[in-house]
Amino acid sequence: MSQGKLKMWVGLGSYLLSGVASTVIATQVNPVAAENVDLSALPKFLQLLAHGGEGGETATTAKTAQGFKGMQTVVTRTQAAIAKGDFNAAKMEFAKFEDSWKIVEGGVKAKNSKLYDAIEASVTNIEKSIESKNKSQSLTALQMLTSSIDVASGTKPVAAADAGGEGGEGGEAATPIKPTVKPAVSAAGGEGGESATDSAYGNGDSFVNKVSDAVLLNALRQGGHIIYIRHAQTDRDYADQADPKLDLTNCGTQRTLSDKGWEQAKNIGAGFRAAKIPVGTVIASDYCRAWQTADLAFGTFKRNSALNFVKSEEYNAAQRLQMKTAVMPLLTAMPKAGTNTVIVGHDDVFDSATGIYPKPQGMAYILKPDGRGKFEILAKMPAEGWMMLAK
Repeated sequence: MSQGKLKMWVGLGSYLLSGVASTVIATQVNPVAAENVDLSALPKFLQLLAHGGEGGETATTAKTAQGFKGMQTVVTRTQAAIAKGDFNAAKMEFAKFEDSWKIVEGGVKAKNSKLYDAIEASVTNIEKSIESKNKSQSLTALQMLTSSIDVASGTKPVAAADAGGEGGEGGEAATPIKPTVKPAVSAAGGEGGESATDSAYGNGDSFVNKVSDAVLLNALRQGGHIIYIRHAQTDRDYADQADPKLDLTNCGTQRTLSDKGWEQAKNIGAGFRAAKIPVGTVIASDYCRAWQTADLAFGTFKRNSALNFVKSEEYNAAQRLQMKTAVMPLLTAMPKAGTNTVIVGHDDVFDSATGIYPKPQGMAYILKPDGRGKFEILAKMPAEGWMMLAK
């Protein structure tokens, strides 16, 4: 405390002997306890003194920011350990989460009890998933926790979790977050753009299903199809594949599913089950939004880097051919008898192979491979269509 402020305290004389002033003194002596003391009834100048003057509010804000930063650091390190399959290290790392959470949990609970409950639930799920060494569930729960922390800290406004979507497919979030890389604009489309490429199938808008829903459902129940699903809705849109900070083992460096996307993915899986569509192998790209969509929908997945983007913001002919060459073996492989193979990937990869830009996010295309390296595209199905197909 500065000499000037000390003199002010002494100068208050008898007032400092009152119960109100005692509360103020207590907050100076024990700043941690001060967080649980209601100072709103005190005169403004005493509130300032209790917080250490005008600068005290800044100190409190800095402490809160430090708490959120510590939480995110623990989450990132835990994700890295789990990605490597080191669950012992993940357990030790995540045990540190509580220290940072204690700094901010009171404020979070006071402002948004539902958000507080969501964070507590995520922590419990993470601890259980790490204990059972369930990699996919652990990473999914960690991503849910990251989203909650972003909202709690103000990094991601609540509106951004539900609004917006990819460019040209529902608009930007009501409170947009400035991307680190501008959205791709090219003939190839880019994540969020639209392809200028046409094929025998036409672009996504002009494609018309070749069979009725009833015929499609009956065929899917027999198995033998490839179902390519573009990942569910994300919280913002930018070409993260070109971001130099991209780390495929760290969801925090990527576009992630929005709250709507989480529900969308779960509903896709519920629709498959309700329609009694047999699913065999589930394949997803290395991007978090893809494998999380697969995990939420089907509870299982295998990663395959053949579904990843070429790391470029704008694609030339050679790069489009590179993506096509990589994904074609997956699109033409015959599923196991009586099952359908589900692929969860991205727009540009599918576009490169078929000339169809799949939109909006969550859109699926049903392919029938012929066993000779080719396929026919039978139908498309929006994320909400699977449940309707079951009725």
